[in-house]
Amino acid sequence: MTFPFEQWNPKVDIVRYLDKWNNLEEYVAHENALHYLFSRRGEGYLSQNDLMIKCSVLNDFYGTNIYEVYHLVKHYSKISNLAQCLEEPPTEQNDLVKVLRHVPVPRPANSRRTKDTIDYYSFSTKFCSHHNPELFPIYDYYVDRVLREFRNHKVMNFRNDDLLNYGKFVNIIKEFRQMYGLENYSVKEIDMYLWQLGKECFTKEY
Repeated sequence: MTFPFEQWNPKVDIVRYLDKWNNLEEYVAHENALHYLFSRRGEGYLSQNDLMIKCSVLNDFYGTNIYEVYHLVKHYSKISNLAQCLEEPPTEQNDLVKVLRHVPVPRPANSRRTKDTIDYYSFSTKFCSHHNPELFPIYDYYVDRVLREFRNHKVMNFRNDDLLNYGKFVNIIKEFRQMYGLENYSVKEIDMYLWQLGKECFTKEY
């Protein structure tokens, strides 16, 4: 299903999509559980056990099909200042997602994979976002497609690769928010709107 770009009106549509989200019982239940899990602090915060639980639940709820969660957690647990970085606004110079996304994963002898790392870009943005949703918007396929559509209709100006540079992606989200007068909406709410619009208009075919 696709909707003509001319019918898109973010300032009006966001109200409808947020209302739609709040009536999706499964999504609400998942988000409430994730908020409970990721908002907890104190003893064991960001320990390997804590990271294993969080990453496993994220992987399950979002269906990200990560089969090497242990290697991802091992990589994350080596970042000594992870807690501090999760509280700092991401920039092109200070990009936690850039550090998290490239995960060393040993290659089996018969593997067709040519690299010793796997790029878990979207998952890393989800991990950061659930720790600090106002600083870290989520990147995924549907958000990418929606933002490109705005760009293709001369509303915004960026290159495709800019969406894959997290510091630049954050700036694109900020520009979109300001351009359409959405400052009263949280980054998380804008995530929900863009993702639903993308899922509705650019459903993947398998």
